[in-house]
Amino acid sequence: MICRVDIDIWGCMGLSDIFNNLLVSDALLMVLAGQMTRDLSLVPDLVGQLLDREQDVVSVSRYMKDTRDALYLGRGINMPIAYEGALKLKEISYIHAEAYPAGEMKHGPIALIDRDMPVIVIAPKDPWYDKMISQVEQVKARGRKVIGVATDGDERMQGLADQVLWVPDVPWMLSPVMTVIPLQMLAYHIAALRGLDVDQPRNFKWLTKIGHEKGQK
Repeated sequence: MICRVDIDIWGCMGLSDIFNNLLVSDALLMVLAGQMTRDLSLVPDLVGQLLDREQDVVSVSRYMKDTRDALYLGRGINMPIAYEGALKLKEISYIHAEAYPAGEMKHGPIALIDRDMPVIVIAPKDPWYDKMISQVEQVKARGRKVIGVATDGDERMQGLADQVLWVPDVPWMLSPVMTVIPLQMLAYHIAALRGLDVDQPRNFKWLTKIGHEKGQK
């Protein structure tokens, strides 16, 4: 199976690369789990739903645009999405961001969290959901800011988080395909609100030039 996504709106952020990799990985997971790959046919419509929620992402972007540091937490299949979210935030918004497995929050990262440092928690309805909610509760118990990436209708997250990026309810093995999109959009809009050049991030000009030259050969 060959998957291809061409979305130019986010410049050189590399959305298509990670999106295609996620689709292929999910397809393999579904085959191994004995599930019908028909679930993958839902992806185009679900992505369209997420893109229609862009103004919600803009609202969260305004909430975050002046922050200097951010912490991303994930578990299980969504841990790589935490890394991707942090990478894109620092890559184009120039905000210091780090990602950690949520279970390791108490082993160092929690000491860095202050009132000015938002914690972005990726917590869709998956097998790790209850543990992620426990991490959110620990952060909120210390009076800190939480931005959740959560499944539509999740009342627990809505009651805990300061801001929520909602994603459609999907089979849990497809959840990374959903959670990565609002995080990519978040980084883009924060950069735009800060007046930064999303198409040519600082120190990336030589990389895009090399890539363009290779494409011409």
